[in-house]
Amino acid sequence: MRIVKLISIVVLTLTTTTAFTQKKTADYLSMKWKDVATNMSLEWYGSDEAKLVAENILLSQKEIGGWEKNKAYHKKNSESERLHYINGKSEIGATFDNNATIIELRFLAKIYSHIKDKRYKQAFETGLNYIFVAQYENGGWPQFFPVRKGNVAYSGHITYNDNAMVNIMNFLKEIILDNKKYASLQINSKTKAKAKEAFDKGIQCILNTQIIYGGKLTVWCAQHDSITLAPAKARSYELPSFSGAESVGIVLLLMDIDNPSKEIITSVNGAIQWFENNRIEGIKIETEIRKDGKTNRIVIEDKNAPTLWGRFYDLETSTIYFCSRDGIKRKSLAEISDNRRNGYSWYTNAPEMALSKYPKWLAKIKQNRVIILSDIEADPDDTQSFIRLFLYANQIDIKGLIATTSCWYTSSVNPKSIEKIIEAYGKIQPNLLEHESGFPSPETLSLLVKEGLPKYGMKGVGEGMDSEGSDWIIKVLEEEDDLPLWVSVWGGVNTLAQSLYKIKKTKSKKEAKRLISKLRVYTISDQDDSGIWIRNNFPDLFYIVSPGDDYGSATWTGINTYVKGIDNTTISNSWITQNIQQNHGALGAQYPDVAWGVEGDTPAFLSLIPNGLNEPEHPEWGGWGGRYELYKPDFSKTKEGGSIVTIAPETRDIWTNTSDNYTPYISKEYGRTIKKDTVSFNGDKVTLWRWRDDFQNDFAARIDWCLNTYEDANHPPIPILTHAENITVNSGEDFSLDAFNTTDPDGDGLSFLWFNYPEASTYQKLIKINGAENVHVAYFTAPEVNKEETAHFILKVTDKGEPRLSRYKRVIVTIKPK
Repeated sequence: MRIVKLISIVVLTLTTTTAFTQKKTADYLSMKWKDVATNMSLEWYGSDEAKLVAENILLSQKEIGGWEKNKAYHKKNSESERLHYINGKSEIGATFDNNATIIELRFLAKIYSHIKDKRYKQAFETGLNYIFVAQYENGGWPQFFPVRKGNVAYSGHITYNDNAMVNIMNFLKEIILDNKKYASLQINSKTKAKAKEAFDKGIQCILNTQIIYGGKLTVWCAQHDSITLAPAKARSYELPSFSGAESVGIVLLLMDIDNPSKEIITSVNGAIQWFENNRIEGIKIETEIRKDGKTNRIVIEDKNAPTLWGRFYDLETSTIYFCSRDGIKRKSLAEISDNRRNGYSWYTNAPEMALSKYPKWLAKIKQNRVIILSDIEADPDDTQSFIRLFLYANQIDIKGLIATTSCWYTSSVNPKSIEKIIEAYGKIQPNLLEHESGFPSPETLSLLVKEGLPKYGMKGVGEGMDSEGSDWIIKVLEEEDDLPLWVSVWGGVNTLAQSLYKIKKTKSKKEAKRLISKLRVYTISDQDDSGIWIRNNFPDLFYIVSPGDDYGSATWTGINTYVKGIDNTTISNSWITQNIQQNHGALGAQYPDVAWGVEGDTPAFLSLIPNGLNEPEHPEWGGWGGRYELYKPDFSKTKEGGSIVTIAPETRDIWTNTSDNYTPYISKEYGRTIKKDTVSFNGDKVTLWRWRDDFQNDFAARIDWCLNTYEDANHPPIPILTHAENITVNSGEDFSLDAFNTTDPDGDGLSFLWFNYPEASTYQKLIKINGAENVHVAYFTAPEVNKEETAHFILKVTDKGEPRLSRYKRVIVTIKPK
């Protein structure tokens, strides 16, 4: 109470000595300088009050261009303060600490946009140049520049502490990207180029200072030596360490970079894994009142407490430590001095920010690359599948759209039909961007449309059979990108066969092997005779297929199979009309009625959609596109379909049909909200249709985005585990899985469902849950095993929006024998 009174007195004194009215000063004189500098109404920055503040900014700017920290620049200066700024202009004191200099530059940009006083622009340019001058050649920035000496010389280290360097780089990024906040300053291209160079050097410094521990990239120290780049000491209690707090700002900065390099991706992944591995569970920090009336921070046990991280971790043991001003590391908060225990933040929950953003970032940057081979016009389902595909064009890296033939369409290709769909997509693409970033322009997609030869199967493979499509596949394969290239085959596969023929003929064995090793193929059965030729002649090629032409025995038909005993509404014609075709904009209007089977080609790319369940490199783990295992199928059990395709025995292992045993959960009106159904299902199609309602609802939600505002549409929840996605337990040990921090972007209510997926595991007996399966935390007991086994557990989180959307987390538990 006493402190409050003192503050009130100070404010009153200031307001009576200024030229401002009491009402106007109340708007901002009681605020913090950083809020006045950047968060006032736009009109305020054109006011007389803002002009008076600007005079303070001009007065206090150092000759070198920066400002001091922790100054209330919005308040009237005393005579001694005014003299301090005038006499100290040439002295060391400018800094980036506590967001100094950056705040003042943002203020100058705001006021200049309203009041074109050339002094403001000149001060801004001088301050921006200070940033350039202060940067080390290695890309880092010190806390203070020019660098101070003596017992504060640590401020010359490359400084991540309190986000000093991150604040600089975020500001530079705004300059580079022509943020409209700086439009009035008319920053020239030369200065922007200089900002880009400084930003890029800063990123390289960040990558170079990331600490490697045990051969793995981890996080950063709060400060690093400006010469050696090694973790460095600052104040006596701020020792070289892994920083659980300051590293967060760095990771968020790296995540915000468009088209990140492989080095940046690797850096982020390393830091995120460190955050995952260094969680502190089961404690919380509270403040007690001691007998002497003073407050004291204590650590208490609480198994339900949110995750924490230490501010500092020892570089040798990777364990959290605490420190008084004597510089001696101690193991607990209780062991250090009152001053440091209560006057410094030793725990943080900041890494949760990075972890919560990681799934979306990962989906954005680790996009599966895909080339589509489509016999469009052979069946309306190709058009249906293209419409769905383009709604995920920001999550799947589409590298080619090639019109091909098939057994149903032997002598024509129709790239114009793909162009027609892209034209419709172009009409709604701007609205899609209101919901998620990254949707490519229609012009970009049009450049990817190519033609295969209008020949059937092997008649289009061999010398002189190159096509725009086959050459395009090779071109994409030769790009400097080590990520796999998926070829999603909706018709015949002879365009790919020709690419492989040419690679084998024109490349060295080593180069051919390298290129082919990047290929991943998922074909919708065999729709020409080149599929079996490919599998026979390229035995190492990753290939998913239900071989032959008997669609009734193919896994992919699970997308449109009517299943007795379940609700099939989401593949009904009435559902399609209401949720996809009608009143959903230009793209929905292009969705044709079902003729043979709805979206028979969609399974060839469904598993490429990032949803927390799909792991396309592991078909045996199961996902939206079905589950497959690697073996050589028994040809005697292969049925012949009604096409012209000639079937033949497999000569090698392929990824092909396998079965799931599935008992659906159904809703329950009273008590626990779900229960297991009384019927179970088994078969290869089950591996796909078990997810059908989820991916159909997802499709319906995304096509809503074509017209709806963000507020009027639904968006998927974000499951967040409180532990790693891979954990190890012992036989017979109890363990829990928890998604306490799960969120929803629309604020919707959430439903949880945990279940064991034995078919995806090496331990293939069902591990039942101990208690309820529909809460954020689930309890299990590891079975007794004689050898190391893995067990897959799936978390499905479904929101209560319309339509209901689901996302997943897959936790792989390694069970060790006793």
